[in-house]
Amino acid sequence: MYIFFSFLVLGCLVALLVGLKNPAFVLPARVGTPSRGKVALIYVTAMMLLGAGEQALEPVEIKQQRLSEEAQRQVDREQKRLAAEAQRQEREAQRQAERAKREAEEAERKRVGSQFDAEVTARQFVLKRLKAPSTAKFVEESSMLSRDGTWLVVGAVDSQNSFGAMLRTQYTCGVRHVGDDKWELVKPCFMTQ
Repeated sequence: MYIFFSFLVLGCLVALLVGLKNPAFVLPARVGTPSRGKVALIYVTAMMLLGAGEQALEPVEIKQQRLSEEAQRQVDREQKRLAAEAQRQEREAQRQAERAKREAEEAERKRVGSQFDAEVTARQFVLKRLKAPSTAKFVEESSMLSRDGTWLVVGAVDSQNSFGAMLRTQYTCGVRHVGDDKWELVKPCFMTQ
């Protein structure tokens, strides 16, 4: 709109200047026939209006382009938001899966007990069978969990026998967790020297 008025003012100034220099340009010599001045004035005005029309179309194109760019930016923002939301949901799903895995491991550990607790329980059962339990030193101990929830503990213990000599005794025990801190001997401790 600003451009249109600029051309209009410019055209009026040109017509005024030409008219001041040459009054015949603006005032007709004869009434009824258009003078050269009127024709020129009409021509200049028409050219200004056409030029202003072209200029007026340009801002519409620019406005459409700006609106198109804004729409594209909104689409890009929405895509980024959706991507961020998808990543957040994926991270949340991973956290939930890890939490479920930890809970399942905790439930399984409560059901079958820990490896450490199984080994300590097996040691207690072995100590009950030794002649001098106060001299016992446990070495080379390992354990594994069977499918039925029984821990098989294998190891060796150095202790004194009835004559006071230190002997190494191999043992194998099967223990099962029965709840809370209670364990039971499933397979009797098999001990060899």
